[in-house]
Amino acid sequence: MSDPNILVDLSHLETYIKEKANGRNLETMLILKSLLEKGTATEKSIYQTTQSFLNLHKEKLSSSYNKLVGSSQRFFFEDQTHKSLSGLINAGVVTTRGNNRTIVDLSCSLENPERAVLLRMCAIEIMRVLKINNPSELVELGLQDLSRYLDENNDIEFADVDVHGGWEEGQPPTYEMKIQSMLENFEMSVREFVKTVYKDNDNWIKEKVGKEIRTVVYSKMEEKQQLAKRRGNPITLDRVSQFLNSTDFGTLITIIFANPKDFAKALDDPDLIEIRNWLLNIKRIRDPRSHADETVPVDQNEYNKAKFFVSSALKIIDAYMKNYSSSSSSSSTA
Repeated sequence: MSDPNILVDLSHLETYIKEKANGRNLETMLILKSLLEKGTATEKSIYQTTQSFLNLHKEKLSSSYNKLVGSSQRFFFEDQTHKSLSGLINAGVVTTRGNNRTIVDLSCSLENPERAVLLRMCAIEIMRVLKINNPSELVELGLQDLSRYLDENNDIEFADVDVHGGWEEGQPPTYEMKIQSMLENFEMSVREFVKTVYKDNDNWIKEKVGKEIRTVVYSKMEEKQQLAKRRGNPITLDRVSQFLNSTDFGTLITIIFANPKDFAKALDDPDLIEIRNWLLNIKRIRDPRSHADETVPVDQNEYNKAKFFVSSALKIIDAYMKNYSSSSSSSSTA
């Protein structure tokens, strides 16, 4: 599964396509074409569509596509598709979600005119690989769908994509949406809580966080900084906030559990008995949601559990944050 922290924007997607437009990345262009048209696709459909195209037009491709026959040729097509899809995932161009039914999405949201520009680039490269010089040949090859992208002035209409699983704007939020919003808000609250507990210790990350965790988090921080630099959007978070922003929820509570004395004192919760229970239960709800686990139901009961666990944990954390804020205010006015 791809790393959701690695994302690209329009300019980087355009640059990626230009770099891959070298006559050797037909499968990449086919996958991008499919995603640009539909917005999202199942991994299975990507394999089927791409391999079907290769099989149909193999005579116009290099000898490597024709020297094998039967199952060996199918395995070759499948391998080519797998390499291209993996390359797109590793580059952050696409993201994947789901376990039993993997869904592939572009990693950035595009307006229709932007999609049309990128589709034109893909169409031109596909024609190049197939050695098609005249657009009129596209119809003869059954590729008339490419021709509509070649005219820059052509007003392309895209089919609406169901990106919310049947939910439409204006409708009440679903239980999935409510739970996701609740969990995101809670995770940010926990980050601020950890930062506040160690506010007077400038060296706490080195002293309180294991080396293995620090290495992983620092790597993610570097990725985010490089991406922000390429986008021309400098990160404004301070160093500690960047560190906490680059931890996942499991890592965040691991830091708390690894330093029980510090957090037990802050929360007045000996051995973290109470907060540990709430945090672990929240993680049990969060993990299936972060992976779109289809085996775990998302209904009112699941929502009620999430609300109970989150509100119980926040009650303890908020009490500490309010006391800290009050004592800080008193010290500053003294």
